[in-house]
Amino acid sequence: MPILQIRHSARSLRLAVLVFVLGAGLVSSAGGATLRGPVVERAEYVMGTVARIAILVDRDSNPVPERSFEAAFGAIRAVDRSMSLYQPGSELLRLNAHAGRHAERVGEDLFRILARAKDLSSMTDGAFDVTVLPLLRAWGGYRELAHLGSSSPGAVGFAALRLDRRSRSVRFELPGMAVDLGGVAKGFALDRARERLRAEGVTQARLDLGGNLAFLGGGPTGCWRVAVRDPAHPERSLGVLELPEDHAVATSANYARDFAAEGWRAPSHVYDPRTRQPVLTRGAVTVWAPDATTADALATAFLVLGPEEARSVLAQMPSVGALFTTGTEHQHVQLEGAPACAWYRQANV
Repeated sequence: MPILQIRHSARSLRLAVLVFVLGAGLVSSAGGATLRGPVVERAEYVMGTVARIAILVDRDSNPVPERSFEAAFGAIRAVDRSMSLYQPGSELLRLNAHAGRHAERVGEDLFRILARAKDLSSMTDGAFDVTVLPLLRAWGGYRELAHLGSSSPGAVGFAALRLDRRSRSVRFELPGMAVDLGGVAKGFALDRARERLRAEGVTQARLDLGGNLAFLGGGPTGCWRVAVRDPAHPERSLGVLELPEDHAVATSANYARDFAAEGWRAPSHVYDPRTRQPVLTRGAVTVWAPDATTADALATAFLVLGPEEARSVLAQMPSVGALFTTGTEHQHVQLEGAPACAWYRQANV
């Protein structure tokens, strides 16, 4: 039997379960992304959601690989400490406070994610842009974080995010510019955790961070089965994707949020950095890729772009695929890019 361990208070556990059930774009543990054989599972509240890691254990393995779990969860915690807008003293808050005045030297992981984010911004023509924080705040996001200070929605544009690889430093060239890694940090954390598991000798595992998933090795039949929520009825799944080994998957959508209570001026938490306007689609986008960082960022970008514009991005990335759903009562599903192992509508599952 899987063992579940939660490292948090009972109050946080209740919140975590709520986030997992209602906020995740994908269902794994209950939805079919299962491991065949003896499995040990751990869960921890981190990055504002539940992280779940399930490891297939060799039948002769004794004791349970606690060191492997600690290595993986430690990697996720380290990303949270460094890249959160909510963690006092985080490296990201320091960057936002100083990089507008001088080049700010940052750690290897923060520089790595910023460099990848800027590459993805270029590939998506700015539909994904981590300098979007001033725009989000102008539309009501993060109103509880007084320490973020004032901002201007005009201070957005990845081209003004200057990265110096030699000195590993970052500079903002627009007054009031600031970075928000909320659209990519969970994916990056999954990639770092998966790297640690692989270094520990783990060969098959499922990692779930608030609905963003990453897989190590192959699934029970070679591919992994992942349930995709119906954006028109988020309490049920629309169908099941089967994905190749060592892949990751993420979904972006506007369902399951109480936007008024959260302070947003529009019913959306996704904004187009190019037009400065909210993305009001009722649909959703699920993206799979070999790494979770890419899947996480492109799920947001493709919600902004839509399937037609996303096609040109996917043409540059032959290992990335996407599933677009309309969010209407009679769902239209459109698959683009790299094929999944299989896609089954709910009636056929």
